[in-house]
Amino acid sequence: MFSKLIATLGLFLAGPVAFGQTAVPSGTYTAPAVAGASDKPNGSAYESNTQIGANRTDNNAVQGQPDGQTAAYSLKWDGKISVKSSKQTEWTTTGNISELYTRTPVLPVFVKSDDQLKIESIYYYFMSSPSWLGFYGRVAADTKIFDTYDVRNDEVTYVVAKQNGDVKTVVDDRLKLSSGFHPLTMKESLGLAARPLEENWLKTEIRVGAGGLQSVGKGVLTTSADDKETEGTVEVAEQGYASAVGAETALLLSGNLVDDRISYGIKAETLTPFKRSPKPEGDDRSAKDMTRTEFEGKVGLNLTSWSALSYAVKSKRDPAIADEAEVVKTLLLTVAHKIGGAF
Repeated sequence: MFSKLIATLGLFLAGPVAFGQTAVPSGTYTAPAVAGASDKPNGSAYESNTQIGANRTDNNAVQGQPDGQTAAYSLKWDGKISVKSSKQTEWTTTGNISELYTRTPVLPVFVKSDDQLKIESIYYYFMSSPSWLGFYGRVAADTKIFDTYDVRNDEVTYVVAKQNGDVKTVVDDRLKLSSGFHPLTMKESLGLAARPLEENWLKTEIRVGAGGLQSVGKGVLTTSADDKETEGTVEVAEQGYASAVGAETALLLSGNLVDDRISYGIKAETLTPFKRSPKPEGDDRSAKDMTRTEFEGKVGLNLTSWSALSYAVKSKRDPAIADEAEVVKTLLLTVAHKIGGAF
């Protein structure tokens, strides 16, 4: 089985350069839970997994702790429909929703820590020999469901740089960055796919493809990571429409351990854009400097048939928007409900 991994890496490294795009992060990644194309029976199947979490504490005169409430409420949903019409073809559509709101005594209002809606549909065609190597075509979209705000403890001065060159100043402790379902990112890609190792404890998938990305962010505002350098001032930039094409790579790992009580999934993707639009005047950054990266990792422990403990990490870096990577880490004890079957 490890010879397949070596053969796959050799094929991709020796093959021609491909063009493509990466998926923007992040909702929770649901790794493939099925075997290779040549081993799976024909037919259709569906899965739906819902997790709800809640945590609340109230401190009063506790040594070393600020007085007030600490609360966290989360909702995660993963859905998948798979259609397999032959040993060589597979069509999988997934949907993911991830929501997390938190409140602390330091910032006594509910703040959105995670918010994502993601849909992806991917078609595979595997060769008869080797059966673990084939082609794929993918379309995907992701966005935020609710409005996004920048919330501060005290009033600050927001310096907003508009797309038309105007500068607007706002003094407040709260600034709306985007409306619901904005920004919207759409992706299309096609290329080579390989599943060289497929065991219950480890399933692998490698993709190299060609495609494009479009981001609709008109009116969306982003804060600068350098605002700490100027106390009381936050630099804000207005985003617009952007598109890119480039070289895409993706690595997916997943598996189940200890009689399926522990599950894990890892997804890493990169996009090196060879062409992007619009390109700001004076921007001479190379394709390597503009490489877009995304990482998602998740480990879950099934405590009972209806409860689970999960830890997830999501990281996204898009130099076209900000040099700093966005990182979200969550550790949640949730009530889970999972259904699935064939149809």
